[in-house]
Amino acid sequence: MTVPRVARAVSAVLVTICGVALAVPATVGRAQTPEVSLSLLQQTPWTTNEAPNLTVRVVATNTGPTPLQDLSIGLTIGPAIRARDQYEEMLAFGPSSTAFAATYPVEGELTPGTARTAGFTQDLSTIVAIDPTDSGVYPATVDIRAGGNVLASLNTPLIHIVQEPVAPVRIAWWIELTAPVVFAPDGRLADPGFELSLAPDGSLYEPVAQLQLLQESVPEEIDLAVQPMLLYQARQMADGYERTSGQTVERGTGGAASASGFLDVLQEAAAFESVQVSAQPFSGPSIPAMLGSGLSLELNRQRSSGDQLTEDVLGVLPEITVARPPEGLMNDSALGYLTTQNVGTVLADADEVERATGTLGFAPPPTTTITTENGTTTLVLPNPSTQALLARPDLLVDPVRAAQVVLGELAVVWKEQPNPPDQPDGSETVRGLALALTSELPPTIWGPLLRRLAGAPFLEPEHAQDLVASVNPPGEPASLAAPDEATFTSAYAERIQILQHEVDAYASMLTDGESEAAILHRDVMIAESAEYLGNENAGAAWLDAVSAVTDAAFASTTPTVNQVFTFTSGEGSIPLRMGDPGDIPLQVTVELTSSQFEFPDGNRQDVVLDQPNEIVTFRVVAKGSGRKTMQVEVFAPSGRRISRQTITVQSTALNSIALLVTAGAAALLIVLYARRWVRRRASPS
Repeated sequence: MTVPRVARAVSAVLVTICGVALAVPATVGRAQTPEVSLSLLQQTPWTTNEAPNLTVRVVATNTGPTPLQDLSIGLTIGPAIRARDQYEEMLAFGPSSTAFAATYPVEGELTPGTARTAGFTQDLSTIVAIDPTDSGVYPATVDIRAGGNVLASLNTPLIHIVQEPVAPVRIAWWIELTAPVVFAPDGRLADPGFELSLAPDGSLYEPVAQLQLLQESVPEEIDLAVQPMLLYQARQMADGYERTSGQTVERGTGGAASASGFLDVLQEAAAFESVQVSAQPFSGPSIPAMLGSGLSLELNRQRSSGDQLTEDVLGVLPEITVARPPEGLMNDSALGYLTTQNVGTVLADADEVERATGTLGFAPPPTTTITTENGTTTLVLPNPSTQALLARPDLLVDPVRAAQVVLGELAVVWKEQPNPPDQPDGSETVRGLALALTSELPPTIWGPLLRRLAGAPFLEPEHAQDLVASVNPPGEPASLAAPDEATFTSAYAERIQILQHEVDAYASMLTDGESEAAILHRDVMIAESAEYLGNENAGAAWLDAVSAVTDAAFASTTPTVNQVFTFTSGEGSIPLRMGDPGDIPLQVTVELTSSQFEFPDGNRQDVVLDQPNEIVTFRVVAKGSGRKTMQVEVFAPSGRRISRQTITVQSTALNSIALLVTAGAAALLIVLYARRWVRRRASPS
């Protein structure tokens, strides 16, 4: 292993070990050192020769017991960063050497338990270390001092752009909005955290609000991947709801008002032409699990329901050629399925395939292709080092700094080849990047991050499918690094299929539309959510709730037939007492069948049950006396049999035909006997 490789390996380890240390006070070597934390409140994202002023503002918090006086802010700048391994070292250790250093006085003192802001503005054109002829990224350390002693510090990149980039890096970036299942099967809100996430400054509200503000000022192309279940639950909240604690939240108040406001802002953001919306399957199921569990028809239902709900709520048609699989779960079967659904571009995770870095250790290509038996799909892959930054807790606790660090990383990638040469075939080289932003990010990062990415002169945002078409050369074909193969148990999957058929039958029984059945279909789909893989007991609660409704409906249309019907003649009536349909009228078909009876008025009746204990009567004629049986069946209008029972009929009267035959035989005997008697009287003795 060469020395540079050893340095990079050690650096990668130290970044993780030392990253958290950057957010805690720096020590001066004494046990009584004051405790101070430092965070970045403001930093000029990039400077230029025409606008060289760098403004930095920080927040210093005294968490110790000692008042701090004689305060100042220190700035240290190092030589320009030439490679990404140097950038990682800068984040952990700051500049490797000092090219510029300055201090800026801070008036007043910092008392225990208080925080205050302080800052400075520095003209970078006066600093010899800042090259006025070439753009660059420079490592910097900002610290807070008392009496000249450094109390706390943070490392951040400075970006200086000399001229408008000739070949900006194309970037496909997307915001993914998802939420777990937050309502219980009884319709009550079980997760109060969802209320907070939809409120202003919440984890779901902020990305949407900042996207909407961004599009008003800088309408750059961006993708928005939405889980329809989030929209469904937010709309459910907006109409008013009850918490599992028993508290009721009326429409227009509290969390209901927050949900309504969230949906309003999301609708406004989605309406911009530069925002492309794609919808996941309704409840966020694992596509591999659905296919592996034999639920492909259910997956089709999930996708169509998700697209329709997204269109209904947001007022925009989702882009069907681009897909973000729920939770990034995929395997070859899932990619093949998406290909059959006309999906050509898949938004993937950064580690979905094994990726080699480009020439000279440059950032890997942002696309790859995977071929399945159904065709070829292109994956758009986020830049792994940038995604790693967005997962670092030590950065995310300081959102402005985190946004600046991400921008600096992308600037370093751009500087790898700011003016790439043409390809060997003479075609233009077009470099690309991808970035995935999830609603798991802290709310305060969205404003500084989106503004930086949208306005950066070295980045050119575009939609994912456009990046696939423009980047040159494209990524090499690959295979999935770790295909997802988890499935539901066969019993769970079979129950899902049976329940959906029962809900279809129930829907056909309704006389006032299918709204009630649509809710049941969605409840079954919620049970298919990826969060119930390996946790089927929790998902079964949704299936139990659906069964309770369909079972009650089927029971209410099942007649009571526990008595024996007795006819005193060959003809009679069979009165069937139906159940109680409740508040929802139900339509069914009742049918009697038996080879031992005739049905003069027909053996089928279509009935609408709208009250308890309705009587459905059939006129029947027995073909003979004695104890006989017939079948009573109830069918939904869809044709599905709801119930089947056997009833017993006792006929005590002779059958009319048998009686006629008997009477005829008796008359014949009388005639024969009379004839013989007459002959005997007429013959001589």
